[in-house]
Amino acid sequence: MPPPLIRYQIDYTGISINNKIVDEVKTLLSDKRYRAAVPTYGPFFAESFVIYDNSDNRLLVRGVDYNFAELLQEASIKTGKEIYKLVIVDTSVVSSEVRYTYQVLGGYYQYNAEAIINMYETFVNDNRPVDWVNVLNKPLYFNPTLHNHYISEIYGFERLMSAIEGIRNAIVLSDVPAFQEVIDYVNRRALPPVTQNDIDVGLPVNKVITLEMLLYALKKFNYNSMTLSPSKTFLSPNVQQTYTLNTTNIDDGTSLYWTIENITTSDNDFSQINGIIYVYDNKCTFTLVPQVTSITENNESFRIQIRRNSVSGPIIFTSNVMTILGTYIISTDDMIQCFIDKSVYVTDLPLAPEIFYLIHESKDPTELRLLE
Repeated sequence: MPPPLIRYQIDYTGISINNKIVDEVKTLLSDKRYRAAVPTYGPFFAESFVIYDNSDNRLLVRGVDYNFAELLQEASIKTGKEIYKLVIVDTSVVSSEVRYTYQVLGGYYQYNAEAIINMYETFVNDNRPVDWVNVLNKPLYFNPTLHNHYISEIYGFERLMSAIEGIRNAIVLSDVPAFQEVIDYVNRRALPPVTQNDIDVGLPVNKVITLEMLLYALKKFNYNSMTLSPSKTFLSPNVQQTYTLNTTNIDDGTSLYWTIENITTSDNDFSQINGIIYVYDNKCTFTLVPQVTSITENNESFRIQIRRNSVSGPIIFTSNVMTILGTYIISTDDMIQCFIDKSVYVTDLPLAPEIFYLIHESKDPTELRLLE
């Protein structure tokens, strides 16, 4: 009496106790050395497959006493495990009756491949000469003509039969339940989009935020915006400049760090190149003193950066480009012309022709000083 037909749920893990078949006995009817056996409940996981010689209860060894055949490629790729349809037994060392325990894949993959066994045994045990070279007295050319064959004379159709069986299973069982399961899985875990009202209320919600809503939130709340004042672009050498950093949404006592980003300047152009500042009432201040490293210099540019954690930590703000005014030497005659252009008269500086002065690039007479 054939075993009862049981439908098993799909199991991609290969470890479900509900899909385990224990001690299934199979009689190998062929008298050939290599005989094929197929588990009753369809494709199985190779890693957990155990087979015994039922006559002496001897555990068989893969690669010695038996091998697997007909790899189920799609399911093997999906699970990352070997899944086969057939077992090929070497009966020169095994009796005609075997017993095996296995994990069945189940679901819409469950079908019986008994038809493949007959074709497979015909193929592996056929010892007829089929080498074309052994055919004698062949003509050089063959005229095409109608010729028919009995199906009993044809062998080697195992792969074709497997493909046809797969088409039949797709028609009978259909992939609709599998696709529906994927759709239901996605829908069960899909989050709703956040709305403007959610952002206005400000309560935390477990929702998806779109780029449009993210830009709306940033515009509404202006998270962690920073401004540096004065935003002065030109600085005089050796003159201290105090900066005020205004922030939003930063707790009192938070420590930040300012550093110099040299563009054309160098560290030697400043009395101090970094420092720590503490935020209170979303505000903090620090001072910066540009230095003249040589008598004459060109304009040099830099930026101020604000960082978290340390002077090498992440940058959270960068100022506009700032310029340290250059200096150059001017003669007494040029100096007088500079006074005339600026309509400024200075009485506390000597005006002898042989005296030279150092003036800033701005040509502001108030910045004029005697070159020692």
